[in-house]
This record gives sequence, structure tokens and C-alpha cells, in this order.
Amino acid sequence: MSAVESTPIVDVDSHISEPPDLWTSRVPSKWTADVPRVVFSETLRVDDWVVGDRRLFSPGFLAMAGHDDYQPNVPARYSDFDPGAWKPKPRLARLDEFDIYAQVLFPNVLAFFSWPFVRMTDQKLAILCYRIYNDFAAEFASEDRRRLIPTCVVPFWNIDESVRELRRAHELGHRGFVFGWDFQNIGLPPLSDPHWEPLLKVAEELEMPVNLHIAAVTGTEQDTTTVGHVRNEWDSAAYAKQTALMMLGNAGAIAELVTTGIVNKYPRLKWISIESGFGYIPFLLEALDWQWHNSGVARQHPDLALPSLAFRSNVFGSFWFERESMGLLESYAGNMLFETDYPHPTSLSPGPASTADPARVHVKRTLADVPDRAVQKVLFENAAALFKIAPPEGSPSTATMGVKQV
Repeated sequence: MSAVESTPIVDVDSHISEPPDLWTSRVPSKWTADVPRVVFSETLRVDDWVVGDRRLFSPGFLAMAGHDDYQPNVPARYSDFDPGAWKPKPRLARLDEFDIYAQVLFPNVLAFFSWPFVRMTDQKLAILCYRIYNDFAAEFASEDRRRLIPTCVVPFWNIDESVRELRRAHELGHRGFVFGWDFQNIGLPPLSDPHWEPLLKVAEELEMPVNLHIAAVTGTEQDTTTVGHVRNEWDSAAYAKQTALMMLGNAGAIAELVTTGIVNKYPRLKWISIESGFGYIPFLLEALDWQWHNSGVARQHPDLALPSLAFRSNVFGSFWFERESMGLLESYAGNMLFETDYPHPTSLSPGPASTADPARVHVKRTLADVPDRAVQKVLFENAAALFKIAPPEGSPSTATMGVKQV
């Protein structure tokens, strides 16, 4: 049996649609109006996430799996969502249906809408909101800790609290954390600045990979609050353009990592570009190497590795729907991971309004010409090593694969 048929699939990017009462059910009643909560918008006729008097987004925009229409006609209420989007037992059923062995879990609210918490007057409450999500995600994953892999959020604008929360989340079973890179966008030091060293040193110590998810953490209110506001002005072509460019935005994250010495500074820390695609990465690295040589960087910074070598040592990318670029995958097999983005609009989630195939069907088609050894790495081994995922029974031993069990 070929590798595309037999290799266990680890999906390194999926999302939990947070339950509507996640925060309101876990704080004293005096704070329920201040924490994230879901209200029904009479104007848009959909559920909405709000914090205080600020609207964030309609959760249906990020729960499109299996839906029968296109945005902005999203699932209106939680009862219209694919239940796997927000409940653990149905999520495991979806993994079985799509032949996915394990899945890494990311948030929605705190990943993409951090600005209300940075600005919250009561910072103890803001930090509590992050702790509540991390508790919930660990509980969600407890349905099957072999297969559901939580990643935590940290209150990144407060380094001391971030370090405390990262350690606490690690104890809860989180195996990585969500982070950003374009911190100048929100008035914080760049990722290469010593400001971040206490947090990154702890991540390195705990062997928790840094997940640089596109559009995560460093978005502003202006960036994020236009989603779904005015349905009669929706332009699907503009939306297609914006989402594609958002994926390409992580080229900046990769360039930041491989040209500033971050990889050298934290030699055991692993970095993952999440939901950003693969096809442009060979060009990006070749362009960076060309400019490195062509600009005399080696003379000015002899201690820094060539960008392509820095990437291969500690940085990983991820891919899902791509086909045309798979001919280049073998050359980067040690640094690539597979994802589905379930249940987001771009996900490999079959439905009446989607051209997607289930994960196994998709990889059998798109990776058919990729050598078996490369397929094994990108579908399972790389992710298993990063997130400490033991193989299913009957697969090669964890010792053989170099994977630590948790």
C-alpha cells in the first residue's frame, strides 16, 4: 500500500468555534456584559460575538464546513453549524469520516480578535478571558488526547503574564501556542526584539512550538470588524483576493525568522507558519538567499545562517488545497505539514457549496507523484515530532519515529 493511502494524517490547522456561553458561564455575573458573549443580530439575522459594546464577527463566518451557500450567507445560528465545529464528540466523528488521525486545535475569538482585550480597562479580567479559553480547549481535547491537540493563547501584551500562562497551559496539556509576528502594527517591539526573550526562552524550554497563524494576534479593530457588516455591499471577488493575500502575508513572518537571527538565538525552538501555503516558499527562500549574497550580508553579519539554511533548521510551513506546487514538495519534505483549516471557509470540508474533498481523497490525488518517504514526513512524522503525537496502534513505534509520547 502506498504512503498516500496508509500514512496517518495529522491536520496541523483546525479551529474550535467557541461555544456561545464559553466566557459568560465561567465568570461571576457582574462581568457577563464585559466578556465575549453571543447575541443575535436583528439587523443581520445571525449570531454575533460581542465584547462589551464592540461587535467582533458572526461566528458562522468561520464555521462554513458543510454549508450550502457562500459568504456572506453564513450559518446563522449555532444550531446551523456542523456540530464538529464546536463539540468534541462530533469533531472526532468528522476526523474518522475524513480519515484524519489527529488534529491540532486553534481558537477563533482570541486568535483573530485580540484588540478588545489589549484595551480592556480591567486587565485582570482580560487575562482571565485567556485562561478560560485555555481551560476550555484542554477540556475539549480531553475527549481524546491522542487525537485532539490543543494550542494555547497568551496575553502577549503582558510578558510576565504570558510566561505564567504558557507554563500553566503546558501543565494542562497544550502542545504549542498561537503567536503573531507583525507586532509593530500594534505598537509593540518586533519579534526579533529582546522584549520577547522571556516568553520565547520558556517556549524553548517547554518544547512548545510557536504557531504563527495568518492574521493572528496583531490585527486591529479596523482590520477585523468589517467582516460581515454590510451584506448588500459584499463583493465575492474582493473577498477571494483578500483571503489569498492574507495567506501570502506570512511570507513576512518567514522572512523575519530567517533574516534576523531569531533562529540562531533560540536553536531548539520550532516555528510553524500556519495556514500560509507552500508554493511561494521555494521562491521566497531563493530570493532571500540571492539577496543575501548580492547584498554582502555574510560580510556584515557573519554569524547569521543563510536564510534557506535557517529555514530548514527550525521553521515549518503548512499546505492544504494546493496541487500545482506539489512537484516541489520533496525538496522541502522535512519542513512541511498538512492541514485542512476545518471548519473555516477555505477548509477541506466537503459540502454543497465547496469543491473540497475529504483529506484522504485529497492527498491521494495531490500527492500521488510525491515519493513515499516525503509523504510520510509531511502527513505524519514532522507534525508528530513537533506536537508529540504518538502513532496509532499498528504504526511504527514512537522510538523509531523519534516522537515523545505525552
